[in-house]
Parts: sequence; C-alpha cells; structure tokens
Amino acid sequence: MVNDPRAQYPKQAKTEGVASILSVPIPVKGTVIGVMRLYTSEPRRFSDNETELVCGLAEMSGIAIDNARMYDYLKKDHENLITEVHRWFDYGNM
Repeated sequence: MVNDPRAQYPKQAKTEGVASILSVPIPVKGTVIGVMRLYTSEPRRFSDNETELVCGLAEMSGIAIDNARMYDYLKKDHENLITEVHRWFDYGNM
C-alpha cells in the first residue's frame, strides 16, 4: 500500500498499521457525496464478492443519507407552514 500511487496518506497509513484499503463511492442520485473506506491491518486483495457487498452498503448509505436530508427538509417546511397558518389565524382574530 505504501507504494500504491492511489493511496492518499501512505506514510501515515503505515504508521497506523493500515496495510490494505478498499474505497468505494457513496452515490446519491448519480452524484458522489462521499467515500466509504475499509481498512485492514493485513495486506490482502478484496474479492469481487466483498467489493460488491461494500458497494451495496455504500449505495444503501447514500439512500439513507438522502432520506435523512429529505426528512429534515420536509420537517422544516412543515414547521414553516404551521407557523404561517398560526400567523394567518392570529391576523384574522385581531
């Protein structure tokens, strides 16, 4: 891993005991929003099945993050709507 040009911080990884890294993108609706990385202390090659599993987990993570963002947006929108309705009723009761 220390000699792999794709490794971001090879010296620090070696110091921390990282021997192998599997990095996969976290996609949301066709856009990469992050990276999921797995580190091992032993040098190894990840199998196609392991890589496929981690890619699936990254995709599910992207869906969960997107759902959490949407929930937060809808919750704030709902709270704003309730506030507006209360202001309209208060205005009508003057």
